[in-house]
Amino acid sequence: MICDWTERSKKLIGEEGILKLSKKSVAVLGLGGVGGSCAEALCRAGIGKLILVDSDSFEITNLNRQILATKKVLNMKKCDVAKKRFKSINPDVEITTYTEFYLPNNSEFIFGCEPDYIADCIDTITMKIFLAIECNKQGISLISCLGMGNRCHPESIKLGDIKETIGSGCAISRIMRQKLKANGISKLDVVYSTEKPAKGLNPPGSVSFVPPVAGYFAASKIINNLLL
Repeated sequence: MICDWTERSKKLIGEEGILKLSKKSVAVLGLGGVGGSCAEALCRAGIGKLILVDSDSFEITNLNRQILATKKVLNMKKCDVAKKRFKSINPDVEITTYTEFYLPNNSEFIFGCEPDYIADCIDTITMKIFLAIECNKQGISLISCLGMGNRCHPESIKLGDIKETIGSGCAISRIMRQKLKANGISKLDVVYSTEKPAKGLNPPGSVSFVPPVAGYFAASKIINNLLL
């Protein structure tokens, strides 16, 4: 007897919920510690189309925290690895990959895909701000994951609006609040941490149980909002 792989999900969100998610499109920008877990969670939830964006290949330093990283895939493109893995989970998922940087002068490819939702799991603050401004202009739902490096306590991770990051100690959120306010944007869903990051670590330190949790927070927000 062949079991329906969505059976356990249907118990929670019903046949209608599964059908709704199968018709939705989500773009994930960045397939690292946060984005890889976010993208896989979206795949396992039954999102019908995934748009994956990452220019990097897997390195040995990714093994400690990135769900898609194994020794077998070192030096392989993250987008290629993710596509093969996700197809092995749900053969029906439609996957479009872009092995390139998302930049101000190279951004239309994302919006041309017309995603229902975008998960910002990229590291560059300037690009996060640009993406938030563009999504606001085009009316595309966005969730932005802020800094998770140099932190050891996943219980300090929060999901909320950008204004709720005031006083959190998150340097990225402070810069983003200022820039978004200057562009007339007062609301943005974010995943952030209230944990004070370790200082003096460059490149940042990271552990197996913090970035993935942020990715799952982002995926949960996307799925629950798409089901509304």
